[in-house]
Amino acid sequence: MQAHSAPLGIAFLDRATRLPAAYHGDALVAFHGSWNRTVPTGAKVVRIRINDGKPSGYEDFIVGWQDDATGRRWGRPVDVMVYKDGSVLVSDDQAGVVYRVYR
Repeated sequence: MQAHSAPLGIAFLDRATRLPAAYHGDALVAFHGSWNRTVPTGAKVVRIRINDGKPSGYEDFIVGWQDDATGRRWGRPVDVMVYKDGSVLVSDDQAGVVYRVYR
């Protein structure tokens, strides 16, 4: 994971029953994003795949808060949590909202 992306929140998906079964046991990390880079990084949520109790890779889970060409942002994810109904909540302190993710 790229330096200065500011990983702030993490949630393990054992109880995320509103996501596909393949996600159970994995983790999500909210990257708040850099603030002082010429080309900003972060402003996304990343899935960390976990196999046999060890991280085995990662991939973008939610992107779109930042324009890759200009670096302009309209949101910054802060934290992730599994809600009591099995969905995932993502807080955004720039937009002042909480997103609910489910399938």
